Amino acid sequence: MEQGTLGELYLTRSVTKHIRKYNKAVAVGAGVGKDYALIDCGKASSLETASIPAESDNAYISVSEGIAETPFVAWIKAINNIAMSGCDISGVRLSYMLPVDTTEEQLKVYAGEFNSLADGFGIQIIGGNTRVSFAYSRASFLVEVVGTLAADNRLLLKAKEDYEVVMVGYTAMLGTNLIVNQRCDELKTRFAPSYVEGSRFPDSECCILDRAKKACELATAADVVYMHDISHGGVYGALWQLGQALNMGVVVNHRSIPVKQETIEVCNYFDINPYMCDGTGAFLVVARDGKLLADELSKSGCVASVIGKLTNNKDRVVILGSESGEKRFLTPIKGDEIYKVISAY
Repeated sequence: MEQGTLGELYLTRSVTKHIRKYNKAVAVGAGVGKDYALIDCGKASSLETASIPAESDNAYISVSEGIAETPFVAWIKAINNIAMSGCDISGVRLSYMLPVDTTEEQLKVYAGEFNSLADGFGIQIIGGNTRVSFAYSRASFLVEVVGTLAADNRLLLKAKEDYEVVMVGYTAMLGTNLIVNQRCDELKTRFAPSYVEGSRFPDSECCILDRAKKACELATAADVVYMHDISHGGVYGALWQLGQALNMGVVVNHRSIPVKQETIEVCNYFDINPYMCDGTGAFLVVARDGKLLADELSKSGCVASVIGKLTNNKDRVVILGSESGEKRFLTPIKGDEIYKVISAY
């Protein structure tokens, strides 16, 4: 199997296909292109195991997670996933999976980084688990996030033909940073040091929480029905997953996808495709009026562009050149280009 997040073919065939549906309270459950789970508190309150206050009957609980080899990446991926629900975050649970040669000093560094992240976001750490085992060859971290969402703010996932796809943020944001961080000296043999340093995105831009909230504020005006963060597999992977989640096709203009020249240069140097490189820091939004959404987000300082629209067939197509008419048909994610350059993150 390819390194990183499990490829969609394996995931669908061997994991999600076998998940049973027992609980009617689960409004959004496991599936490709679904970044979070959503539980209806009104329906959940009728279950014997539930303890939901009566005043919460018109609300949802949202749950998501992120896992990585560094606290920062695990945290950002978890926060970005739950941001796609538009919820208010209540707290996070942290799980440390550590090899037996981990020292207490290293443990303090990991805990300190998570505490700094929690302080910076104003989010409460509400528990977790720390496990040390010979089964782990390197440290890994699981961040689970819980939040609440008012029923009338829920994204309904009811998209129609010609609804527009808006991309918020740039291509391969986290991927660019990780490559530059780990292969900086090598890049400086090809590019000017100032150019290499300037190719990084600020770490804060890899979190989409604030931009997602702005998109949700425009949900009614633009008829936003779905949001999906770009992560493992890059923007091409996210577009495929979007089509799967909505059970629709999508056609995208390649030239409309926001990308920085520095990212293109870095990826070209290592002979990888930036559109298939970890895109954490950007997300996709489906709305009836994508232009309104993109214009309003741009006014607030966000990078946002209408890159395509939905179709009634199942093809997920990127138009590579308007003159040549050359097309690329997207396929399920099989891996991420970043692993051709770095071994882990």
